[in-house]
Amino acid sequence: VYYIIIISGLFFIAWSVSFFHAYSTFSLPTWDAGIYGNIVFNSSIGQFFYSSVLEKNHLGEHFSPIMIVFIPLYWIKSDIRWILVVQSLTYCSLPILLYRLSKIYTKDINVRFFVSILLGISWFLYLPMRSATDFTFHPSSIAVPFILMAFIFMEEEKYIKMLITLGGLILFKENTMFVSIGFGLYLIFKHKQIKLGLAILFLGSMLMLFLIKLVIPFFSINGYSKLERFGIFQDSGLKLKYI
Repeated sequence: VYYIIIISGLFFIAWSVSFFHAYSTFSLPTWDAGIYGNIVFNSSIGQFFYSSVLEKNHLGEHFSPIMIVFIPLYWIKSDIRWILVVQSLTYCSLPILLYRLSKIYTKDINVRFFVSILLGISWFLYLPMRSATDFTFHPSSIAVPFILMAFIFMEEEKYIKMLITLGGLILFKENTMFVSIGFGLYLIFKHKQIKLGLAILFLGSMLMLFLIKLVIPFFSINGYSKLERFGIFQDSGLKLKYI
């Protein structure tokens, strides 16, 4: 496991250096980094979730209350690099969790090591996730280790812990509730937990509808404006470029 930690650590350093260089040369790839950095700064001075860019409460754009965890860091120093470092950390933690996942399927240490290294390197080479990490910043990109942790709990049949972790995903972004739908289907067809799977399917769907139909419109006079993005063929050219 130490080799996996070292590999993850090296990638963490590489991504952090890349982000710091982009910051110091004014070349961060998207303006979303500025939007979320501004939200955290405003929240740290008492203007909770107000976006100076959008000129409204950002909870009326996306439901991402997880951003409050950055407020104490901004009390120390108002610097977007806090957010970038956390994004690097969550992205690079996956191989360590993959090692734990491998323990569920095999007791052979050598097999666990080989599988974890192989999947870990594959993770770092996986273009869609690399693109998501390079596309700074969206709260959903730091939810990945929590999704994998929920999957580990599910495979270990620790369903209470799984439910708590899945429930926590609602804090990252409204579309993370799609993940619960996938978990529900997996529970039905793989684990034969039909009642639990159907319950998660229902609750995930209802929570997402609750957010996009009631909560987000409550903070925005224009309602939820991102629904069309969920369409499979919406902006298909950009989606193909992304992957």
